[in-house]
Amino acid sequence: MTEQKNSSSPPLGKTRSKTDLHSLQMLKDKMSHFLGEKKNPLMDISDATVMMLMSHYNIQDQDIINTTYMSMVEPENYNRKTSFSRDYGRVKTSLKEIQPFQMLFSEDDITKVFSKDNIMALFSNLEKLDMVPNVALQSLILVSAITLAKKKPEGMKIKMPGAPIQGLDRMEVKKRLSFLLTISQVLFHKSKAFDQLDGKKVSKMQKDLVKIVGEY
Repeated sequence: MTEQKNSSSPPLGKTRSKTDLHSLQMLKDKMSHFLGEKKNPLMDISDATVMMLMSHYNIQDQDIINTTYMSMVEPENYNRKTSFSRDYGRVKTSLKEIQPFQMLFSEDDITKVFSKDNIMALFSNLEKLDMVPNVALQSLILVSAITLAKKKPEGMKIKMPGAPIQGLDRMEVKKRLSFLLTISQVLFHKSKAFDQLDGKKVSKMQKDLVKIVGEY
């Protein structure tokens, strides 16, 4: 006699998705005091990136999640809060390291992005990034590539926001994607030295980025 399946039990994927949504909402509530009065539109990118890390790549490191979520917040909003320094000291340090790269996701003037001084500054900072800002930046780059190319990795069910930079022609998008990939490859190579990091999960992110850029 065959055993009947319990039709009332939700599929594992849906259960995990609900858990991740709940975790994201808890994170939003926890960090609400440090976001400032006006929501930065780029927070849609960091929201989606956190959800992607938790649900698609199963990266649950709390410092990486917190840093990714706060990455698009103006520093003055949390720097003036002593409780942030007390409770999230490592996150604050990681945010300081990742701050110079925020312009990758917000600057619409392509001449500024690709200026010699800016490229030198960005690449000189890449090698200094510790594990937490390294992985946070890799994940933000992937979501930025997804929004620019309008293509998600296979099997990803997360709703993505629109690209924060609009009005780019195909060649401009291609150039930005290539630049983002170059930065991510430097980060990925360095991340192999982080013993406490699950390399397979980060490797999957990198492979997905390579495929998106290559197929655009």
